Amino acid sequence: MIGIVRQMILCVTAASLFGSMMLSLTEQKGQKEIIRIAIGMMLVLALITPLRSIRLPDWGWLSELWSGQETSADAQEVYQKHVLEEFETELETYLEQCAAREGVSCAAEVTAEQQADTVSIQAAVLTFVSDVTEQQREEIGAMAAQELGISEQQITLAGGEPDGTE
Repeated sequence: MIGIVRQMILCVTAASLFGSMMLSLTEQKGQKEIIRIAIGMMLVLALITPLRSIRLPDWGWLSELWSGQETSADAQEVYQKHVLEEFETELETYLEQCAAREGVSCAAEVTAEQQADTVSIQAAVLTFVSDVTEQQREEIGAMAAQELGISEQQITLAGGEPDGTE
């Protein structure tokens, strides 16, 4: 708000200086009246221009109050979906980092489900980017099962040759 007031003062000062110079250069009465009107309009514009940058608050919360519980339930559902997606993304990144520490490059895809206040991991797919040995595949699969707290049957290992598809 202070920045807007500062900008208004600067604009009005510049417009006033310009207007006073124009008035001092003019000698005819008819032209002075026209210049005064133009200076007045320029000063109004100098006041209004900084106000364009003001962002008015979002009044969407009023409609939420009037519509009742439905909007709140929808917002809660969207929030839970977003949290679940963020949870899956963080797990995928963590698994990829764990595999990278073992010297294996892979891409992870985790599927999770939320019931009430509990999030459970349903499955994971590890797609190996480079060639890996069968022993490395098994180690990474076991590590992923241990880290995610799920059985090895819920983990799919793909790519990277030995018996995965590329």
